[in-house]
Amino acid sequence: MDVLFRSTVARPGVSAQWVKKQICAIGKELQVVPGARVAVVCVGEAKMKTLHGAYSGEPTVTDVLSFPAGESYDAVWQGKEDEQELGEIVLCVPQIARQAKQAGHSYQTEMNTMFAHGMLHLLGYDHQNPKEKTEMYTLQDQLVYTIEQRKSHES
Repeated sequence: MDVLFRSTVARPGVSAQWVKKQICAIGKELQVVPGARVAVVCVGEAKMKTLHGAYSGEPTVTDVLSFPAGESYDAVWQGKEDEQELGEIVLCVPQIARQAKQAGHSYQTEMNTMFAHGMLHLLGYDHQNPKEKTEMYTLQDQLVYTIEQRKSHES
């Protein structure tokens, strides 16, 4: 997988290399075609609030937004859009840090959860009704568990 990463905010404890590795691991688990491309963008609260308002009608801070190919908010691939582009995952770093603390786990685990959530949306999963929500969140939890286990075995 080709992962384009950029950030407009500080990301405690995660590097661009780590983000790319985690996204590729999730892509592999989901059997995403090897040449697929995804963009990951880390933003602050003000930007996320603006994006969430513009694209979801809710001008509030949220943890992750996904923009499937063709619905890009920022056209990060600049003319490279084709069947290999999955889309963009936009993450709100301060919100994710708060959620990690509330959940009692690491920031990295919460980032992995948001990566999985974003990738699932790019692949067409949703959580608009109880059946979809159960399916998506079960798969999300399985993905996070799998990549977290792999990480613990590599240490």
